[in-house]
Amino acid sequence: MKRLILASKSPRRKELLALCGFDFSTVPADIDEEKITDSILRDINNENRFSELVMELSYQKAKHVFKENGDAIVIGSDTVVVCDGKVFGKPKSKDDAKKMLTDLSGAEHIVYTGVAILSNGLKDVFYDATVVKFHEYNDYMKNLIDEYIASGDPFDKAGSYGIQGAGSLLIESIKGDFYSVMGLPVSRVSRALDAFK
Repeated sequence: MKRLILASKSPRRKELLALCGFDFSTVPADIDEEKITDSILRDINNENRFSELVMELSYQKAKHVFKENGDAIVIGSDTVVVCDGKVFGKPKSKDDAKKMLTDLSGAEHIVYTGVAILSNGLKDVFYDATVVKFHEYNDYMKNLIDEYIASGDPFDKAGSYGIQGAGSLLIESIKGDFYSVMGLPVSRVSRALDAFK
């Protein structure tokens, strides 16, 4: 297989791709995610806007890194959390994280993860959607949220939580791919990469 590059600075995506046994390097993609997000989400009547968003962000990340690494296979990925039609991104503050986690309590939300794989003459772009439900908000949940925020873990994660580690205590159920919620649907990525050999 050609040289493999993960267009991400996410330690979780790096960990997950390593789980597949691939030898790869990481090159973070410097793109204007906010501009792309605003452009796609402006069309509020588009039922597929969230899947389109993660696929477009993933593709732009992969494309940005591929421009400088045309001899490689490049993987881009992006994840968003959606509840009641609203995107929950990375929190900007402790208060923002607390509001997100409180709003998600007792509710089902969807975690969309997009993946784009690029190489010379080949392109594969897809997404995964997994339904996650948080426990109902009560005193116990409030204390969990406060402790979780104090740990500092929520601040680099969409929706202010990670399914692995202490964030798992907030979750009542999951329907779909655990690893997709973590940031990369590894089984599907592994199978997709087989076409790039």
